[in-house]
Formats: sequence, C-alpha cells, structure tokens
Amino acid sequence: ALLKPLTASDWQRKGSHSYLGPTSMHELLTLVVKHDQIHWEQIMMLRRKDAPKAVSDLM
Repeated sequence: ALLKPLTASDWQRKGSHSYLGPTSMHELLTLVVKHDQIHWEQIMMLRRKDAPKAVSDLM
C-alpha cells in the first residue's frame, strides 16, 4: 500500500545509503527482496537438513 502511489520517477529517485552510496528506490527494494530470498533459502535448507536433530534437541 505504501509503494503503490510511487511514480516511475519516484522509483528512479536516488537517496544516500550509508553503505551503498547513491541508491534508487528500485535498487533498494530489489536488494531487500533478494536479501530476504537468501534467508528463506537458508532457513528451508536448514529445516530439511536438521529437522530430525532440531526435534531431538527439544526433548
């Protein structure tokens, strides 16, 4: 809902990121989505790999 009103020029507008330097809204959102996808993949891998161990650790 917050991003829907943004225009094409809003998406290209750059701000100053402390680590990345000049970064557009489009670039920033792309990085956030990719970052989250990496963590989801890590979580799913760990759940598949360590599920039996994780359950036994609870007991």
